[in-house]
Amino acid sequence: MNQSPYPAVEAGPPRPSLILRPGQMALPAGMERYHVRGNGAVLIDVEAGDTISVRNVEGGQACELLAWDKTGATDAGIFGEKSNSNAAGIKALLADGDDSLAALRLGLQRRQVQL
Repeated sequence: MNQSPYPAVEAGPPRPSLILRPGQMALPAGMERYHVRGNGAVLIDVEAGDTISVRNVEGGQACELLAWDKTGATDAGIFGEKSNSNAAGIKALLADGDDSLAALRLGLQRRQVQL
């Protein structure tokens, strides 16, 4: 009876490791997925013809979508909607000074976005 604390080793050359991500499905060509943590934000370039879908998988989370035209002016019409907010959520996040939003701040500055 083999009582070795080590797993059995198969003879032969090494095999490449497999990356296993259970439940993660490959996205169709041309589709992108972004995960935004709670109290976070993401900046995504959207072009004419793009479709946007927002899913709140955890439930109960507020979501604020903002769109800017090429001049940096806020324009909810890009989503085919009327504005119903003054961007209070993103303004509060940026005022907080959280270092995790540094890339977002730089992206907004680079695009000359006016909040």
